Amino acid sequence: MERNSKIILAKNIKLDKEYQNVLTYSETEMLALVTTNAVATSNTYSFIREKGTIKVAFSYATCLSSNYMAFQNPDYSNKWFFAFIDKVNYLSNGASEIEYTVDIFSTWWSYWDSKPCFVIREHVNDDTPGLHTIPEGVETGEYISCQLQPTITGSYETCFCVATTEQILTTYSTLNEIIPTGLIYTGFDSLQGVYDYLKKIDDGKGDAVNSVFVIPKEFFSSWGSVTGITGNVSTTVSFETNITNINVTKVDYLANEYIPVNKKLLAYPYSFLQVSNHNGQIANYLWEEFNTLPVGDLSTIKFALHGVLTPGGSFACYPINYKNTFNNFDEAITLGKFPIGGWNSDPYTNWLTQQGVNVPGLGVVDANTKNVVGSALSMIVGGALIATGAGSVAGAGLMAGGAMGIFNSMQSAYQHDLQPERAKGNVNTGDYSFAFNLTNLEFKRISIKEEYARSIDEYFSRLGYKVNRLKVPNLTGRQNWNFVQIAPGDLLAYQKANVTGVPSSDLASINKLFQRGITLWHSHDNLGNYNLTNNIV
Repeated sequence: MERNSKIILAKNIKLDKEYQNVLTYSETEMLALVTTNAVATSNTYSFIREKGTIKVAFSYATCLSSNYMAFQNPDYSNKWFFAFIDKVNYLSNGASEIEYTVDIFSTWWSYWDSKPCFVIREHVNDDTPGLHTIPEGVETGEYISCQLQPTITGSYETCFCVATTEQILTTYSTLNEIIPTGLIYTGFDSLQGVYDYLKKIDDGKGDAVNSVFVIPKEFFSSWGSVTGITGNVSTTVSFETNITNINVTKVDYLANEYIPVNKKLLAYPYSFLQVSNHNGQIANYLWEEFNTLPVGDLSTIKFALHGVLTPGGSFACYPINYKNTFNNFDEAITLGKFPIGGWNSDPYTNWLTQQGVNVPGLGVVDANTKNVVGSALSMIVGGALIATGAGSVAGAGLMAGGAMGIFNSMQSAYQHDLQPERAKGNVNTGDYSFAFNLTNLEFKRISIKEEYARSIDEYFSRLGYKVNRLKVPNLTGRQNWNFVQIAPGDLLAYQKANVTGVPSSDLASINKLFQRGITLWHSHDNLGNYNLTNNIV
């Protein structure tokens, strides 16, 4: 049947029939795009809508130079349809037949409403570091240090302590013992002073010596001189004390000073804080889990090293304001034991002390309640640490079409722990560590290698983040493009009231495109150019 209407043939339209890339253009904007790139127009043509063909009064050469068209279908009043030119058939010198496929996305973009659905992936509109942590299941490779600033360690002085079962010197301060020991502790800032002291009490009271060990000086105060003993001596003892506070500054880079475009890379498992006690234990802390309470400096990570006075000491370093807990004793890492010395009297006790105390401390003491409130280790059996909390990488949902191919090339082959181990390592080596000045805590910024970081960063730029949320997806919000994928079988597009109705088959096809995953571009000129910045707008 002959129909009088309009048709515009256009060239250089970048859209594809597979709908890997689509435009968020209104009907008016699409018409302007086609008109700008027009090679031929007519106000009279014949078309058979059911067969997807249309006869036009344009030359074969003119039609071949076109790849896209717009026409008004009289069945829909003044509505414009947009279509891909599939094939051109020669009819005569001044007539051709065009086989076409309606571009359902561009044709109906303004004619349906978005409703909440389960969104698998999208480009987020808030990329605050640590806000998005759902596992992606991509290969991260081995971890390396991304340290640029000097290594941060706990800083404190040490002294020597002699524990005796009875009072030796004339004056002692009152000892508030949280864990009853019945021992008297004397501090010395000189090793010769210890020799002088032991020599002094060996005459008739040698059996009173329980242990000789090194300990942080913070346990003692009121230092002074004692006749016959080299250096200063203190008998003013605090059974438990805060040894030192440690601050670590967050950074916005990974290995080789690589600053990621997508800030999810500044969170675990791509970047984290690692603490080593140089004594067989390593603990990993997640940047994004700090400062979850509305207090403190959001750029600074805070730890406190707390200790209890026992032979060799018992210490735990715990994060402050971590995982919504101000003093998070449950996430503590222990500091290695300090060396225990030898002495001549009571050889069995001497041996037992040296063998028994050289294992990590089991708890930390709350300064207010004086109770042991946390354990830094999961379990100690026969001197071996049994760590808990490890997991394996969970597989991510597969995507169809082009997105699936991209995901398959990115997915993890090397298995990593999904949850960072809080502490792991071998038995204590405190004597060795102390001899090499390593009885402290080392804080290192750890990240994936730059090679993997760039690869994952570009993957996120292309396909956004996994979000797994019930919401209206972000169809816009980025400067140049938004990728959206919803759950299989879910629906995003619904008929809009008071406008031209979308054919049900086309509406179903649009929903299937979003289930497969689709990239929405906001400018035809920039379509397909992933080298552009894609900032949140």
